[in-house]
Amino acid sequence: MRYRNNRDDLETLPARLIVVGVLVAILGGGCFFSPRDPDPPRGPGGGGRLCPTVSTSQEFADDFARALAPFTVEGIDCLFAEDFVFHPSSSDSSELADGGSDVFAKPWDRTKILDVFQLIKVCIDDRAVAGVGWGIELTYPDVLDEEIEETKVRYSGAYNMVLTYFTEESGQVDLVFAGRIVLDVRDEGDSWRLFRWEDGRQPPDESWGRFMGDVEAGIECSD
Repeated sequence: MRYRNNRDDLETLPARLIVVGVLVAILGGGCFFSPRDPDPPRGPGGGGRLCPTVSTSQEFADDFARALAPFTVEGIDCLFAEDFVFHPSSSDSSELADGGSDVFAKPWDRTKILDVFQLIKVCIDDRAVAGVGWGIELTYPDVLDEEIEETKVRYSGAYNMVLTYFTEESGQVDLVFAGRIVLDVRDEGDSWRLFRWEDGRQPPDESWGRFMGDVEAGIECSD
C-alpha cells in the first residue's frame, strides 16, 4: 500500500499499490485539522440525525458524496433503501475467493454494508490522532451518465475516493481508490434512495469495494 503524509515523501509498502491524492476541505467548510461543531439535525424526523433528505434525483450523486465526507453511519444510513444491494466487481470477488475468503459470495444488503462501514470507522478512529477529524472525499472525474425512468435514475461513470486521516507518526495519510460506479436510485416519496450500487475496477487502482471486502475479511484493519 502506498501512503502520502505531510512529513515524508511517498513510502511504498508491499501489500498493494494505491495512487495518492489530496483531500480538499470537506467538513462543512470548516478546518479539517480540528474538531468542528455538530451540524444541525437534518433528514426525516430530526432527532439529531445528520442524514439528508434528497428531494430530486439530480441531487443524489452529490448528496451521497457529501454524506460520506464525515463518514458517520448515522449520516448515511437513510440514503440506502431497505432492499439495497451492493455488487462488487467480479475481479475483486474472484481474487478474494481465490485467497480463501467468501465475503463476496453473495451481494451485500443494507445491513451488511452499514456494518462494514462501521468496521472501517472503528478502524480509522483507532489509527487516527484523537480529536482530529478524518473523512472521505468521493468525486466523479466526469459528468455521470444518466438513464432516467419515471421514478428511477441510474448514474454511471468513473469515481475517485480518498480516505484521509492523521497519525502522530506520519501526519496526514491518504488512502486513494478509483474505479467505475453504478448508482441506481429511486423516488420513495419522502426521499430519493439508493437501491443498487455496483463497483467496478479500473486497473491499476484499487477499488473502494475491494477495500471494503478486505476489511470484512480481516485483511485490512485486523490489527
